[in-house]
Amino acid sequence: MKRHFDELSQGERLSDGESRFRMNVFNASLDIINSQPSQRFTSMREANELFQAIHPGTLNRAQDDALHQHAQRLVDHFSRDLSPSSPIQLLAFRACFKTELAKEPSVKDMAKMLIVDHSSMAATFSEVCTALLLYITVPVTVATAERSFSKFKLIKTYLRSSMGQEGLSGLATLSTENSRARKFDLSSVVDDFAQRKALKINFKW
Repeated sequence: MKRHFDELSQGERLSDGESRFRMNVFNASLDIINSQPSQRFTSMREANELFQAIHPGTLNRAQDDALHQHAQRLVDHFSRDLSPSSPIQLLAFRACFKTELAKEPSVKDMAKMLIVDHSSMAATFSEVCTALLLYITVPVTVATAERSFSKFKLIKTYLRSSMGQEGLSGLATLSTENSRARKFDLSSVVDDFAQRKALKINFKW
């Protein structure tokens, strides 16, 4: 039977530690590193296609029927956040802000234009605001989760092996948002915690 490169025969064993490390750790790590970028780009490409309805290029050049189909696909995916009237509202949004959209701003600029610059119109196009906020916040939530996982080795050490889920989640949040945590007044936090947990006993003399 033909044996390929780096493939062990049935009776062959890895005798030295270097070969075992190369086969079991190094090559396995390379496989993970090679597969992760393609999976990440595929996920981001799928998310980008899902939100195609609110892309500036689509809003400027797509026909009404095509824009309605893209918006309906977005509604079907986020049925808990977007109502069935979202496609019609998106068409009205394009007609109302045709001049601003002709400049082809980014999705972030569109959200600022609608929510900040034209805040009086935000209630009229509430579904469009929700779609824009969904597009902006999806990458942020993924990045926060990845930063939390990268901190686990620093948080859950050998001495903290018996840590519970609640304590681990709290320390992960503090480690990820350390810039904001350093601005907290620790003494006031401790005093507030002590007041909440203090045993209030009325002594009768």
